[in-house]
Amino acid sequence: KRLMLLSKAIKDCKKIINEFRPDIIIGTGGYATFPVIYAGQKMGVKTALHESNYLPGKAIKALYKKSDLLLVNFKDTVKLLKKAEETGADVVGCDYLRTQETGFEEGEEIINNTAEQCGILNEEKYRKLLIKPGSMVIKIYKRFLFEENHIRFPEKMFYEDNAIGVLPLLYAKHFERVEESLYFYYQHTGSTVHTVDISKSIDRVHAAEIYLKECKERGFYDRFQKEIDYKVFELGYRNTLFSYLQGVKNPKYSFVVKMKRFLEDTVPEYSQNPYYEKYMDEENKKLIKLHCKNVLIFLLYYKLLYIYRRIRYGKK
Repeated sequence: KRLMLLSKAIKDCKKIINEFRPDIIIGTGGYATFPVIYAGQKMGVKTALHESNYLPGKAIKALYKKSDLLLVNFKDTVKLLKKAEETGADVVGCDYLRTQETGFEEGEEIINNTAEQCGILNEEKYRKLLIKPGSMVIKIYKRFLFEENHIRFPEKMFYEDNAIGVLPLLYAKHFERVEESLYFYYQHTGSTVHTVDISKSIDRVHAAEIYLKECKERGFYDRFQKEIDYKVFELGYRNTLFSYLQGVKNPKYSFVVKMKRFLEDTVPEYSQNPYYEKYMDEENKKLIKLHCKNVLIFLLYYKLLYIYRRIRYGKK
C-alpha cells in the first residue's frame, strides 16, 4: 500500500512539474520531500536539499547524491555523509558532548563507539556492537536497513529506540565512525525523558521484551544468545530496577516483585553469563542476589543504604 501511494505521489509531482516548469526544486526533508525531489531528478530539473537538523533524515540521505546542491545548518552534518560515501558503510556514528546547562560550555565528551567495532562486520564485531551499541540517535543509517528488513519503532511508549535500535546494526555489513563529537546533548533534570515513574519503568521492561522477541524471531538469538541475554538483563532489569528505586519517592513493593519475576522468567541464568561477571561490580551483584532472595529485606536495605549515602556523601 505504501509503495502504491508513493508511486502515485511521484506521478502527481511529475504532472505538476510539467505544468509549472520550475527552474529549481528545493526540498527541506521529511516524507513530503521525497516524491517531488525524486520526480524532479528523474525529469532532469535542478534540485537542492536543505537539512536543518544536525543529523540528516531518511529523505535527505536517500536523495542528496543526485541533488545539485546540499545545504546544511551544521557543517559537521556533511562529515557523517562523507564518511558513509567514502567507506561504503551502512551505518556511521560519532561521539557526543553531554551537558546539563545551556550556554557554550562543551560539557563531558561521551565516546559512543570504538575503532574495534568498525569496518566490515564479522561475528566478533557484531558481538561488540551488541554489548556496546552506543546511542542510536547519533548515527546515520542507510534506508534499506529499515525498509527491506521491516524494522519499525513501537509506538505510544518511551524507550522505543532501546526496543529495536540494535536491529539495523545486525543487518548492516559495514559500520564506521567519525572520531569527533558532532552532537550536543542537553540533559537536564526537568526533562520528561529523564524523570522516572512507574509508567516509564514499565515501558523500559516492555522495550526489553520487544528486543528479545525481535531477536528471536529474526534468527539472531541463536547466534548471539549470551550477548542478547545480557542486554535484556541490563535494559529490562538492572537499569529499570535501580533507576526506579532512585527516581521514585515511594517505590511500590508490587513493582519490585514484578521485576524479580521478570528476571527469573526472562533471563534465569543471568548470573552464569560471562558478561555479567565482566561488567557487574560486586555491590550490584550483592544487591541483585538479595533482591532475588527476599524482596522486602532488599527494599529496606536499599532504602537505608540510600539514606546513609545521602547523609554522608551528599549523593546517591
